[in-house]
Amino acid sequence: MGTVIKYAIPAAATSIVCTLLGCAHVSWRMGHLSPYVTRFPPIISLTGRLMPERLIYAVGLSLVAASMAYLGRYVHGFVVPRLTRGGGDQVGRLNTAAWWSIYVAAAGLCVQSVIPLQSDIFAVMNGEGSLKAQSVIHQGAALIFFLLTMLHTYLLLYMIKKSPKLNQHLGGTMWYLRAGILCASVLALFLGAFYHPTSPKLVTTGASTADIKVEIIANQLFVGALSQWLWCLCFVLILCVYDYELKKLSPLLSYSHSFSFDQ
Repeated sequence: MGTVIKYAIPAAATSIVCTLLGCAHVSWRMGHLSPYVTRFPPIISLTGRLMPERLIYAVGLSLVAASMAYLGRYVHGFVVPRLTRGGGDQVGRLNTAAWWSIYVAAAGLCVQSVIPLQSDIFAVMNGEGSLKAQSVIHQGAALIFFLLTMLHTYLLLYMIKKSPKLNQHLGGTMWYLRAGILCASVLALFLGAFYHPTSPKLVTTGASTADIKVEIIANQLFVGALSQWLWCLCFVLILCVYDYELKKLSPLLSYSHSFSFDQ
């Protein structure tokens, strides 16, 4: 296991946790989340739209994106080809697709980290403004990150089952754990995208006063926030699975250690 990749995965996991918690704390203390966020955790995108937390958000998540891209290059450019020599064209195509999916996911994360939601998004939610291009780009890039990350996990699971050599080393309990994490992330993404500040699905029917309208929206955003944080927990768990598997495979991947799948 190379020195860079040895620290890239823990760095990515640590960075996303510290970034999200740091931005949430700063935005809460600065009063940037009222009146629609009354409980912790907040919608993640809302914690990175204003300074100074905007800088933390951009730098921290860009670091995660860079780590993802490097992880994809290491896994799909070195690990999988080394473990699947002579594995056939289908495995090769799946590996290429998974490689590109993690690159595109990393690009989506980077874009949404440097292009935040518009600063007056609360006014838009209250019907006093319109959605700007930067919010559309931010949300679109975030969805690309979410969807392509899940697609990458699915392709990897499928590739493991299609390759006896990969299944020998990456199948079993960890395969089912990864599949379970993927299922949880799909549910979390659906709810997180539905109850989002840029979503037209926020319902305020029956709100007789402005205060009741704020309370209704706050409750819906809280559901969306819980879903987003659950999805991020799934992402961190996937990184932990990667870290465990790469450490387990380290002796097989060493240039100084020869091995045979027939052993």
